[in-house]
This record gives sequence, C-alpha cells and structure tokens, in this order.
Amino acid sequence: MPANLTPQYMEAEQRFKQAATHQEKVACLEEMLRVIPKHKGTDKLQADLKRRLSKLRQEAQKSGGARRAGGPSVVKEGAGQIALLGLPNAGKSALVGALSKAVTEVADYPFATRKPIPGMVVYENVQIQLVDLPPISRDYMESWLQQIVRNADALLMVVDLSDAEALEAIEFACATLAEWKVSPGAPGMLSDPDDLPIGVVERPTMLLGTKYDSPDGEDSWAMVEELYGERWPRLAVSVFDGHNLEALRAALYALLDKIRVYTKAPGKKPDLTAPFTLPRGSTVSDVAATVHKDFAVRLKFARIWGKEKYDGQMVQRDYVVQEEDVIELHV
Repeated sequence: MPANLTPQYMEAEQRFKQAATHQEKVACLEEMLRVIPKHKGTDKLQADLKRRLSKLRQEAQKSGGARRAGGPSVVKEGAGQIALLGLPNAGKSALVGALSKAVTEVADYPFATRKPIPGMVVYENVQIQLVDLPPISRDYMESWLQQIVRNADALLMVVDLSDAEALEAIEFACATLAEWKVSPGAPGMLSDPDDLPIGVVERPTMLLGTKYDSPDGEDSWAMVEELYGERWPRLAVSVFDGHNLEALRAALYALLDKIRVYTKAPGKKPDLTAPFTLPRGSTVSDVAATVHKDFAVRLKFARIWGKEKYDGQMVQRDYVVQEEDVIELHV
C-alpha cells in the first residue's frame, strides 16, 4: 500500500535533514508524526519515526544534563517583566512582535524561538517588558526556563485556540509550573509569601487565547472560559486581525497590579510623561525612596494632588498613594 506522504510531511522531513541540534530534530520528528497519513501503508514508517524520536529524546536529556547550570537571563526594564509561557506554535513570538518593536522569530514549525527575547510594550505613558521564551513541551524544555519564569514579575499563559487540545495545553502548563514550584495566581489576590510552601513563589497570571480568528477560535475560547473563567483574568486575541490587541495593553498593566505616581518640585508643574511605577499599597515614603534613597530618610512631609485628597493637601510619610497621584516631596 503506498504511503502517499503529504507536502507538509516532506517539508518537515527536509527541515529534519537540515537540523543541527537535538531540539530541532525532535521538533521535526514530532511534526512528521503529527502530519503523516495514518493508514497501513505508513505503519512501518510511523514505527521507525517513533524509534528515532525516542532515541533523540534520550540523547537530548543526556546532553541537557551535561550543560552547566547557568543560562541566559533578562535584565528587567520598565514597570515590570511579564514572561510568556506556552506550547510550541502557541503564537507567543507573533504576539510579542505585534505589541513591541522586538525582532522575534515567527515560523510555522515548533521551537523557532531558542532564547529569551524581550520587547517593550507601551501602555499610555508606561512601558512593560514582555519576554518571549522557547516553548514548554512534553518532550524537551530548556533547563533555564524555570529560573526566568520564577524571576518574572508576572506570567502570560498562552494557549492556541486553533489547537483541538487547547484545554490539555493549559493543564500541561499548570503541571509544568507546579513542577517548577511556581503558583499562578490572580493579581490583587496573591497569598502572603510566608503562607506559601517552602521554595514556592506565586506570580500573577493571565490566561491568553491566541488565534481567536481561527475557524474554531470562538468555540474553543468559550470552553476555556467555562473551565477557567474564575481562576485568572483572561483575554482572547488575534494578531492576524488585531482583535483585542489594544485591550491587551491595558490588561498587561492591570496584571502587574501597580500604580503610577508623578512627582513635582514646589511651584512647578509635574512631568506627566514619566511616571514612577510602584506596587499597589505603596506609601509616600516608598515614593520618596524610589526617587532617591536618601529622600525616605530626610522626608518631612508631602503635598498631594489626586482623587482621594483635595489639591495640595499635606500628608505624612505613611499615606498610601493612589493611581496617578501627584506628589510634592518636602525634605
């Protein structure tokens, strides 16, 4: 019985022949197994692919274990750092590329991204750092992914809505985070760090559905919302037609759960183009320390312009500042 191999299979096989690393070869073999016609004429070829894949996975694990413990890192910039977590071809790179000026590797084959790629996203007058990461996978993951995810300020759990196994992808992401001792929580509802198990960190997390424009995107998103709607904030987007991309900018800022404040010198106007960003619940003293480390010690009082006080009202160092307050520090 003829195999009748498809053009998609032949393309994946060609990429396999050109692959240089275990990771690339594993990804290509997985793609070949996924697209190969399933009938008696390909039974032997399927078995051969599975044997080769199993051998390559073992070799990848051995070579991964021999690596040094260190790995790449990303210096935090802007109001906060948000890491993107998802399976191969979930659309992370396309998303970062669409929202920022970062040059990402977008391809229709898995594992195109091999290193962390940061990009700055602008929301009004705030910059937020997104970090595109190599995918998580049941077969292979970069050993340094765990540390970058744990160090991030927040997480975007990215799921491909065109994938029939979107729900399974979310469960796998949750299982991976649990293995890394990362607890995905909702912003504003995080646990006290002292109440967490030893070694566990909690990070505000948002569930993001990509490829909402796909034929089954809307139905897939409805299932995701039904199962996970109460767990994390969520949003469905499409890079192709721009659906909800602007709303995502605001959602990223909300995910960080921070506030913007402005400072001014006595008798002068504030610079409303360059806010200081601080965790929600911060005080005047925290603002002073952010401006200059000596200010918190020398601070006598502050005057504030904002929604909660009348203009220029005097407040003490323990006053909790609000979103877009203007603060005049007196030292």
